[in-house]
Amino acid sequence: MKTKLSLLFLFVVLSATIALAQNNDMKARMEYEDAETAYQGKDYQKTVTHLESAEKLLGKPMAKTRYLLILALSKNFPSDYEYETLEKLRTLCKHYLDNYTTDQEKYRDIYDLSNNLKNYPDSFEDYKKLQEQRYKEYIENVKKSQDFIRQFAKEYGFKEGGLSILDFLELNPAYKNSKKALEKSVNQAVKLEKNVEIAIFDDTGKDWKKILINSEGKIINSSVLIKNISANKGKEFIKNLQNKIDERLYVYNDSETFIFLGIKIPGMEIGLEKVCIAFSRNVLQIEFGNHTSLAEIWN
Repeated sequence: MKTKLSLLFLFVVLSATIALAQNNDMKARMEYEDAETAYQGKDYQKTVTHLESAEKLLGKPMAKTRYLLILALSKNFPSDYEYETLEKLRTLCKHYLDNYTTDQEKYRDIYDLSNNLKNYPDSFEDYKKLQEQRYKEYIENVKKSQDFIRQFAKEYGFKEGGLSILDFLELNPAYKNSKKALEKSVNQAVKLEKNVEIAIFDDTGKDWKKILINSEGKIINSSVLIKNISANKGKEFIKNLQNKIDERLYVYNDSETFIFLGIKIPGMEIGLEKVCIAFSRNVLQIEFGNHTSLAEIWN
């Protein structure tokens, strides 16, 4: 009787174990499929999360999960990477090369990636020296970018300390009917001794701008519209700006109908916290300041 009970108990335990393993295997497959979808969508961090979940469910890595994990980590490898991240990627590559040799094409991919990692620091000390050098270069590039943007802004009507209403309307003649609204807001800002933010529409009532007026009655953001610009000229204008600015200091987006360049440089004076340039439908729009329509889109 005891033997029968023991066998029955063993059968129940084995059945539950098999069922659990099958359940985990199915969940792992779902995680892997989600990882593939995320990778195709270039969401590499999400890819890594799904793959790590899949390997945890399986209780061990597999060739296909480890391969995709390495690719995702390498794609998501930042320029300001941590040394631990570098070492993790090296360890994963070594594990793959030591254990998964059947797929020659994928083996070659990981082999090449592993060799490329030899171009990175071999030790934490070397890593620290490289980071210190990069930081010095970054500070120098920030200073160069600051000088360039100040000159660029001056050429396109930016005035340190803010614009008077007349200065603003000279730069934005399409908004001349907003003069009374601007005067009212300037008086309000001076009276209350604080910044006042308003939105004004152009004379057609279609386009609008968000305006920030400081306690001294000055408009501390401004914008310029340049019309009838060819597509090639518009792209060239924005490309030239990119070449003058450290790539860590801007965001860039190029769609079929809209090109956007947002520049944010630390240590800039009020009104130049952000510089936004957009090109669409043969119109180039340049905006200075944190409180502008383009800056709002960026946020």
